[in-house]
Amino acid sequence: MDTTTSSYWRLIDWLDCTGGAINHNQRSMQVDQNTVALAASVEELLYTKEQETEFPAVTDWLASVEGRIRDSIAPHTEVDLSTRDWLNRDAALAALTFLRDSCDLLPSEPYLYGTPEGDLVAEFETGNLRVTTVIAGNGTTMFGYRRDHDDFPTQCIIQNGSNRRRHEVKEFTQALGIGINGKVEGLGT
Repeated sequence: MDTTTSSYWRLIDWLDCTGGAINHNQRSMQVDQNTVALAASVEELLYTKEQETEFPAVTDWLASVEGRIRDSIAPHTEVDLSTRDWLNRDAALAALTFLRDSCDLLPSEPYLYGTPEGDLVAEFETGNLRVTTVIAGNGTTMFGYRRDHDDFPTQCIIQNGSNRRRHEVKEFTQALGIGINGKVEGLGT
């Protein structure tokens, strides 16, 4: 498996969150045979999708935000999520996927915190613009408004697994006047 493909890194995240043993320093996987067979199937599927999918440019904040999310995954089901210190695994995986797919469409590095249910809230703020995103295991809800047009709030609900996620985020951010690489511009029409 090529360790430079984005599908390799998505596979690493999936194995991390499902209990597969991963040694990141050596970039090697040490898992049971069933996991290896499943990983090969997932790799083939992801490789096929990569060939027909537009991928975002990586932003300078993505790696640190991903690390904070991974470090916040609840270690087991008995953890009290209401403390807001931990994220449930489904929300964390959804957040990693959402940010990778749309980081270049968002206006800034997010401020992150958890909900009592273990979902992730990511707030993006710059100048006159604020976007609040709630990422749960079953979907993502985005709210946005501009202070210079406070009569113009907008909302977008994206189901997890949507093959139009990036397109939906792009439409949402363009409606708020966010251009390529998160640059805030005039309002979209």
